[in-house]
Amino acid sequence: MASLTPRLSSPSLALGDTYGSLLIGNILAAWLYGFSTLQTYIYYDRSRGDSWILKGLVGILWTLDTLHTILISHVVYTFAITDYGNVLSLAKPQWSFIVQGVVSSIGDIIVRGVFCYRIWTLSHSNLVITGLNIICSVAVLCQDIILWVHGVSPPPYISFDIVYAWLPYSTLATSLVADALIAATMALLLARSQSHFRKINNVVRTLIMHRVSTGAIAALWVLAFLITYAALPQSFVFVAFKFTASKLLLNSLLAMLNSRHLLREQLLAPEANVLPSAADTRFKSLGARNPKDSEIIQQTRPLRVITGGSAGDSSSV
Repeated sequence: MASLTPRLSSPSLALGDTYGSLLIGNILAAWLYGFSTLQTYIYYDRSRGDSWILKGLVGILWTLDTLHTILISHVVYTFAITDYGNVLSLAKPQWSFIVQGVVSSIGDIIVRGVFCYRIWTLSHSNLVITGLNIICSVAVLCQDIILWVHGVSPPPYISFDIVYAWLPYSTLATSLVADALIAATMALLLARSQSHFRKINNVVRTLIMHRVSTGAIAALWVLAFLITYAALPQSFVFVAFKFTASKLLLNSLLAMLNSRHLLREQLLAPEANVLPSAADTRFKSLGARNPKDSEIIQQTRPLRVITGGSAGDSSSV
């Protein structure tokens, strides 16, 4: 979505629909950048056990997010200060507007790639499930590349807008499907991870609610992006959603990574009791009401007793 620009037909534009939308988008982007910076710090403070590859990817994503925020500020400054009053400047994309789209697209494909790897792990290397998510993510990138080429191509832009008028809508719709599919897939895979242990099930339910909520927010934001672009083509209202869509996706990933620490503490919290289902015992009825007349079938499993001290103060029998 590198070169989505408003289709202007009149030199008279309302300030609220143009400069106001740019300013609101810049403020929201800076706000979300603050969240991503805080979450990045928290991640590195707690991720001592993660691989260097994942740590490196998080660092790259934060760097791209920083560059994206700087470019957005340059876009707003150029339109609102340098070219203020020059309506024609709004009709053509500035270089920083194009580059920020490229940067956000690169960040998006990395974030979706990490999610797809997580799906690969949760699905026990299921090629069909993982492949479907990868195809949707790559489809978004391919359409973004076409928009990049359009953005850096010399005028006129009219031929592109006529022949490929459907492409911006297709790109946004594909992005919406990709984000929704990733969230739904991870939620379903986590739901299949239910066990006999109540505490583990509570953690799984927390993960499902977290992934669904964050994924839904990112998907609904892209939907709002698509609706405003289609309904208000001659304004900059959609830009407020464009500037922040990739930042919501990044914060969703960082929130998922950082939640592992809290959930691990919840799972290993000391309790002065015995975890349920030490041995899965089932009574297979032989037609008698007395339990003594029933056949006991036991599936022996280790009995883990948490004594109430540290997580390591446990024993198995």
